Amino acid sequence: MGFLLTLVLVTTIGFLVSTFLARGVANLIDNLFRRMPIIKMIYSSIKDLVSAFVGDQKRFDKPVMVEVLPGSGVQIMGFVTRDSLENIGMAESIAVYIPQSYNFAGNVIVVPKEQVSALEIESGKVMAFIVSGGVSGF
Repeated sequence: MGFLLTLVLVTTIGFLVSTFLARGVANLIDNLFRRMPIIKMIYSSIKDLVSAFVGDQKRFDKPVMVEVLPGSGVQIMGFVTRDSLENIGMAESIAVYIPQSYNFAGNVIVVPKEQVSALEIESGKVMAFIVSGGVSGF
């Protein structure tokens, strides 16, 4: 009975400390980084990029193929980030993020909707394919 009580007590204390202490430390570091001028910009960008792929608010979940020049056959893989640009007077266009290979950078391009076709592939596999320069993924 004593062993079982000790096990439950240690597990409960471990859970409480790891949950609340870890969350507190993470919030402290987050607040610290958000106050440093140059670090704030880099940290916020990386945090937004990571949260776009994982977590509850995934934003790169619509992989697409963009036809660069209609009729040319040249296409680029990317992710729809805005389905509508009506608020800036471009109702027939969408925003597509085009990641760069071997880099965590990319470009946002605005293209007519008819130049974009959805890909029926998991977003993570498409990103792996793009970032690896076409070496891995699918």
